Amino acid sequence: MDYMMAEPQEWWLEISNSIKEQAWSRSQGLATAALPLSLLIYLNELCLNTVLPWLQEGSDTSITTILSQPNSIWALTSGTALEMGDKRLVLLPSEAMDGLEVPQEWVDIPSWLVDYYLAVQVNPDESWVRVWGFTTHAQVKQEGIYDPVARFYTLDQADLDTSLNSFEVTLETCGDAVTQAAIAPLPLLPDIQAQNLLQRLSNPNLAFPRLAIPFSLWGALLENPQWRDRLSQLRQNPAAEQSSATVRPLVNLSQWFQDVAEAGWRSLTDLAAAGQYEGAVAQRDGSAQNPDLVQRCKQVSLDIASGEAKQLRLCLELTPTDDNKVAVRVQLYPMPPDEYLPEGIAVTLLDDDASPLQSAQADVSDAYFIQLRTFRGTSGSQFSLSVTLAEASFIADFVV
Repeated sequence: MDYMMAEPQEWWLEISNSIKEQAWSRSQGLATAALPLSLLIYLNELCLNTVLPWLQEGSDTSITTILSQPNSIWALTSGTALEMGDKRLVLLPSEAMDGLEVPQEWVDIPSWLVDYYLAVQVNPDESWVRVWGFTTHAQVKQEGIYDPVARFYTLDQADLDTSLNSFEVTLETCGDAVTQAAIAPLPLLPDIQAQNLLQRLSNPNLAFPRLAIPFSLWGALLENPQWRDRLSQLRQNPAAEQSSATVRPLVNLSQWFQDVAEAGWRSLTDLAAAGQYEGAVAQRDGSAQNPDLVQRCKQVSLDIASGEAKQLRLCLELTPTDDNKVAVRVQLYPMPPDEYLPEGIAVTLLDDDASPLQSAQADVSDAYFIQLRTFRGTSGSQFSLSVTLAEASFIADFVV
């Protein structure tokens, strides 16, 4: 590999034709054909496959990638983490050289914590990469300007150490130097919430999933290797996911007041006419007392561990309020021939970030039904309902 000196303190490496062809093929082969994702993977491929071999050739210390399958990270955010002895660093590629932008993932996810960031300029057209500066996690955390919209920490070029010779000396002689700042832990995500987020964020029309939910949820999702790899797979090949599973529709509740409902959501009158109303002992049709009230139910099937499919009825009752909101009451009933709900079954209300807001559970073996506390939604607000029993689950998404 050729090594050129742009300035005495910089590393300037040539990109081989084989690396360019391989990187281009991988980035353009994405099922999403999403330009931001394709370009992100292309630049990171060029950076890693040019810089890492050169570092390995010139070092007596073992240098390896930290997180498995770096290209799975690139489908979610930019950067590649390397381990050099007892130090960790991240290669951060960019086409420009006007400062350093560090994605928040590399700063505020505890298990992704590193010691150093290397700024790398990549020029695919002229076939070179330039490693031109470095800084520490502590400096980024303490002095970087945080952009809460783009979720980057930024340092100006003047704030970075641009002498890569001093970086080599630092690694060799300053092993005890403080390089990391303290960061807050991230929340633990319930599995049902993580699965809901995975499906939501896998939408190929969502160009930047890292910005679609609060960072605390995004970071917690990426910190789990199984969830991270799953999301990366879905982002890179959503067609495969859609072929193996049905994408959840968004149920529009406001249309129910015009007697328009999605497939499967039936009124109590329809259920009674179809002979499916018996067994729901506590259920009632309240439309006679309140003509503005709308009730619809959907049959839910849960495949429990024994191989048996447990059939249930999820019902929503909607009532317009004086402040232009909609009051929502959620109930869960058994389906005939069962008279009672299975013990341990739960229905949970999730907000639009898949965070649980309230839950109701059948704690006894003779529960006729369970219900959530009535809540109100404004026009356009979204929520989800999950029904869970042991490892089995069902999720439905709604918009008011």
